[in-house]
Formats: sequence, C-alpha cells, structure tokens
Amino acid sequence: MVKSIIQKLLSQSRAESSAISVVLLPQRDDYPDITNMSPKELADFGYELYLCGTISLSELELMTSCLHLDNDEGEDTIRFSHKWLYPLRKRNIANEWHTHIEIMRKYLNPNNELLKMGEKIITLISALQTHNTPRSA
Repeated sequence: MVKSIIQKLLSQSRAESSAISVVLLPQRDDYPDITNMSPKELADFGYELYLCGTISLSELELMTSCLHLDNDEGEDTIRFSHKWLYPLRKRNIANEWHTHIEIMRKYLNPNNELLKMGEKIITLISALQTHNTPRSA
C-alpha cells in the first residue's frame, strides 16, 4: 500500500516539477485526517514524524507554525510563528499548507531552504491525503 502511494506521489511530483521529494510515513493502522485536525493535533503528529525520522527538527518547527503575510511599509514579507489563533479548533491543515506554499513560492528564492522544507511538508500532506482517501470497492 505504501509503495503505491509513493509511486502516485512520484508521478504527481514529476508532473508538477523536476524536483522529486519522497516522504515515507510511519507504519501505523490509522493516520490523522489532515483535512480536519487542530494545530495541537498537527504538532502531536509532527512530533511522531520527527521521532521516527520522517522529518527533521527544522521541518517539524516549520510544519507546526502558521504563516503570516505582512505588508510593512509597502513591502511584502512572510513570517512564521507558533501563535495559532484557536489552537484546539479543527481546520483543514492541508488547504492552509497549500496556501502557505503558494505564498512561499511567490516570495522566496527557489533555492531557499525554507521553501525546500515547505515542499517536503506539502509532499507529506499529499501522502496523508492520499492515504485517507476512501477507495472504491
């Protein structure tokens, strides 16, 4: 099952860009629903991913932070913080991260390490979404 998810992600990655990022999920019976989880649940699951070696500490920090787009003195800047508004409220983390990555792509250099980590997080989120998609009989 994991092999088919990885193959699907590889084909999607090839179609989207020349850079391919593969993320292996830890072995477990159930995975959280990334489209309906709180930032607290995301932090808990992210820590599990860190402990099993799927993501680095820096990637964990980025994954569990929220992005803010500021317009200070007419100049757009992005910043991340861990100050989530309503950290226990469930939300669609996948949609939020897709928005985050679009903003990062717009404002950061393609070789920026933050953007590379963000791309890995998007790949991970896509893997979770694929894994949680109901399969037809």
